[in-house]
Amino acid sequence: MFLFFLGVEVLAQNESRNPIPTAIPFLRITPDAIAAGVGEQGIATPADVFSQQWNPAKYIYSEYSSGIGISYTPYLSKLVDDIFLGNATFFGRINDRSIWAGSLRYFSLGEIEKTALIGGGIVQQGVERPNELSIDITYALELGTQFSLAVTGRYIRSDLRLNLYGYPRGAQTVGADVSGFHQGKWIQQRLIRTMWRYGFRVSNLGPKLNYEGRNSRSYFIPTNLGVGGGLDLGFDTENVLGIYVELNKLLVPTPSEWTSEGYVQPEIGFLEGLFTSFTDAPGGLREEINEVTISFGISYQFMEKFIIRGGYFGESKIKGPRRYLTLGTGIKSKSLGLDLSYLFSTSSIATPLDNTLRISASWHWNQ
Repeated sequence: MFLFFLGVEVLAQNESRNPIPTAIPFLRITPDAIAAGVGEQGIATPADVFSQQWNPAKYIYSEYSSGIGISYTPYLSKLVDDIFLGNATFFGRINDRSIWAGSLRYFSLGEIEKTALIGGGIVQQGVERPNELSIDITYALELGTQFSLAVTGRYIRSDLRLNLYGYPRGAQTVGADVSGFHQGKWIQQRLIRTMWRYGFRVSNLGPKLNYEGRNSRSYFIPTNLGVGGGLDLGFDTENVLGIYVELNKLLVPTPSEWTSEGYVQPEIGFLEGLFTSFTDAPGGLREEINEVTISFGISYQFMEKFIIRGGYFGESKIKGPRRYLTLGTGIKSKSLGLDLSYLFSTSSIATPLDNTLRISASWHWNQ
């Protein structure tokens, strides 16, 4: 038995007609307050220390040479207080055209007491602390004056199975990301200045995860394609408005049938699943379109010190319950930053992140 395997998807599978389950769903949770504040997106937003989680090619255009960030996201906060996602990120400039970065994400499911029925009574069998984690390392390179590319390697470990009946505790796999980013230059448009940004990211390309050892079902990790665009409007040197939009689609097979074990995906390899994911939905093109999530975000920055953010994240009702509004704010000095975000669900179905307050802190410097 393993816990929390399908994450958000399980909570909605009875209400949604055909959600797409994946292993290690914690990789789909927004880890930082900056991205969470603008509708949970970050592919084409301005570079920040947490770009590693969204589009590390953005680091090339950071105004800083290095940075460290930490963030904390409570999970199922309405029910418990010991389930959370923690994140730590670092980036450093190698030279004017290249940067390296790394990060650690840790998802804790708190303490779970094991009990057994022995001799007509309940006997304590100890405490387990299941968790999942990922470790990333990235290399980003500027290929032109306005375009950069990044590649990321990722180690993933899931320790959700309780230590029962001699089954192994941990399951592990690897993944890779490829991302690109274009940032234009400021262009004067009469009374305002404008700057465009575009980006893409293919994330979590890697083998399926097997929780139960040999001769058992393996599960797709959340391979994803994301594209985004952004526009900054500079009204003067102290006031900048950012407008952003992002689209995402899981590159894993759509379940084709329902069994007593839940929705079942075809037993194929991850590469085959990646290519068939564009055409395998039972509902045809209409269902494929419904598999695309969309997010909108805005940010307003004053004097490069105070920022307010807002956004919306939307998912089709037949695919899940993730429909919510987000708010955020931030304050920063020359080297330090603190950001907060809050999420309001607009879905009739409760989600684990409803009314979640995220907090992120960052430190930047120039060598």
